[in-house]
Amino acid sequence: MVRLMRRLRGPWSLSTRLTLLVAILAVPVLLIISLSYFDQVRERRASEIDTATRSARNGASIVDGFLRDLENTTFAMAGVLAGSSRPYDQASFGAYLASLAKAYPELRAFFITDPNGKVLASASGEGIGIDLSTRPYLPRLKAGADRVWSGSITGLQSGDITVAFGRPIRAADGSVRGFVILAFYPERVLQTLRVDFPPDAQLALIDEGGRLLYASDRTEPSTTEIELIGAPGVREALQGHVVPVDGVATPLSSDRRYGALAPIARTGWVLAITRPLAALESELLTRLIADAAAVLGTLLVAALLAAYVANRLARPLRELSRSAVAIGRGERPVIPRVTGGAEVEQLSAAMRTMQAAVAHREDDLRLLASSSERLSGSLEYTETLRAAADVAVPDFADWCVVDMVEAGRITRAAVAHADPSKQTLAQRLHETYPPDVATSRGPIGRVIASGQEELKSEVTDGLVQQAARGPEELALYRELRPRSYICEPLSVGGQVRGTIMFLATESGRAYSEADLPLARELARRVAIGIENARLYYEVRQSVRTRDDFLSAVAHELKTPLTVISGTAQLLRRRLHDEELAANAPSLDRIMSAVGRMTAFIEELLELVRRQADPTLQLNRAPTDLTELVRRVTSELTELSRGQVVEIETEGDVTGEWDAVRLERAIANVLGNAFKYNSATGRVIVRIGIEESPQGRVAVCAVTDEGIGIPEADLPRIFERFARGANVAGRITGSGVGLTIVRQIVEQHGGTVSVASTVGRGSTFTIRLPLATVPAALTAAN
Repeated sequence: MVRLMRRLRGPWSLSTRLTLLVAILAVPVLLIISLSYFDQVRERRASEIDTATRSARNGASIVDGFLRDLENTTFAMAGVLAGSSRPYDQASFGAYLASLAKAYPELRAFFITDPNGKVLASASGEGIGIDLSTRPYLPRLKAGADRVWSGSITGLQSGDITVAFGRPIRAADGSVRGFVILAFYPERVLQTLRVDFPPDAQLALIDEGGRLLYASDRTEPSTTEIELIGAPGVREALQGHVVPVDGVATPLSSDRRYGALAPIARTGWVLAITRPLAALESELLTRLIADAAAVLGTLLVAALLAAYVANRLARPLRELSRSAVAIGRGERPVIPRVTGGAEVEQLSAAMRTMQAAVAHREDDLRLLASSSERLSGSLEYTETLRAAADVAVPDFADWCVVDMVEAGRITRAAVAHADPSKQTLAQRLHETYPPDVATSRGPIGRVIASGQEELKSEVTDGLVQQAARGPEELALYRELRPRSYICEPLSVGGQVRGTIMFLATESGRAYSEADLPLARELARRVAIGIENARLYYEVRQSVRTRDDFLSAVAHELKTPLTVISGTAQLLRRRLHDEELAANAPSLDRIMSAVGRMTAFIEELLELVRRQADPTLQLNRAPTDLTELVRRVTSELTELSRGQVVEIETEGDVTGEWDAVRLERAIANVLGNAFKYNSATGRVIVRIGIEESPQGRVAVCAVTDEGIGIPEADLPRIFERFARGANVAGRITGSGVGLTIVRQIVEQHGGTVSVASTVGRGSTFTIRLPLATVPAALTAAN
């Protein structure tokens, strides 16, 4: 006992102090763990609310799908009834209603009424003669509504809360022959649709007026309307927003719950799904207590082990730790040479090695990132060559030379030097003494010939004398004083296109094998950048040559076509009646062929003009789109081959457009519709105005009933010379008509799109802004 008291009064060992420290630290650790519980509760609650929100949305989508199905069914049913000549009575349509009601077991009633709301036929045979004119939905139907959802109403026969839906039966002349009415209990809908939710979830269906339609905790249908418009979140959800519920009372419960209220867009109803919050918090609390106990136990064991190791490593490790933290911040501290055992000394040496490697790697990555950015800054060939010489100076080289092989000889492309005063000397050497590919005197010729890199860690005066071709060149080399170099080939696709030479001078840098990977990577990026610039230049030249050739060919073809056309017309005038009758078909074929060739040439010229100058000015003037379409349709009568053309318009559609160019676009679309339509198919042109985020736009949609376009060809159908795979070799065409359509429409600031199904036809839709689009925006498009 005395000995124990002496030990307590005496100085404590490091292990004892660490043990006491762990006991002291346990208090804030427990406090932190306790505080973390609330964070976990918030995170879990947020996750559960997100899950409940998705569930509410899914449930709303399922209900919406059922309601949409009812609307579609009644729409089809109203169409059938409208076209029927039989009287609307139980004998004629009772069985038909019964068959529909059998397909929808959720329905409570299915009626056909006369225009005044009197029931004429019923799915169950009951309710015949009942007057529904006083029901809240019927006045809206009589007022002309196409469909009406009633919301919460009390059933005439059952007295329970039900929902009704009505749709008019319209004759061909638009008159109302009667109404289709159906009614159902909301709870039956949700039960029949088998919407899957957790057992403790509470569901509530609220109509557009904020009245309760269904609650999952009620076992029987409601007989009284419950107003919930003032309940939390209901009013906002009725406005079309998904409203999360987090720890508040719900419309039907006073306990704290979480979940969401999701709108049903079709009817304006709301589906509420909530779960009790107490169960979630209890689960998290139990789990957190277990986790906290495990964490504290692990912490205690780790602290004891750390105390043991700290007895030997505490002091040197603190110094190394500070250095490691500085390295982590991106600094480059001096690693101390600490003592304290072989392990600590080895750790100190390893950290020094690591610091050097990390610093070197950071420098390399920074240089590579900078080189990529500079090489990608321009696709101009000369700028790229200049950037290629600059990327390594001064971080990796004091002097850098880029040489390219062109037409069998080496052309010194660019040179850069870290010392501005030496730049002139390097440039002079660059221009006066270019390397020779036919000799192996210098490293550049050898690398180009072999395709292998060359490294010289030390450049001696004798090596310089061997490379120089005269006293003046030798004097320049001695003044520039190269000390070490790496010469890398610039290879693309297995071919050596040039070299890049990194030289060290005043910096005292000496290249070694360790520098070769960085040199190779720099050379690879430089080669790619130069090759991209070269290809870009060649592509621009090729495009210019192609456009010049197309323009020349088109213009040259016009002359013989003019001669052929003039000769044919001259023959037609000179031939007598009998000769003209005998030769008229041949002359017509000649003129038709000339017309097709002339149209094709005009399309080529239009394409070339647009490619050469996308900003061609438009001659805008007020243009009636409907009148323009009728005029183009009349002019294309010969192409229609007797096909029926229907033009549907919605009022006046007039905008500021270039009528001539727009006629060309409409003619191309209509010409394609006639060409690819079936022999008995119709061509329907719909013209109207619609709203868009950019303002009001005119719409011209051309629909045919022809062969259609394969889905795989749709993404590229507006590209030059692109045609559907199902017409190639069967129907002639240039493949540029739709390209011209897109160019003209986009020049007006509009868009053109296509929807097509093989064997059923295509619809091309042109949208043009009614307001004039600024020229700069049109050019950008």
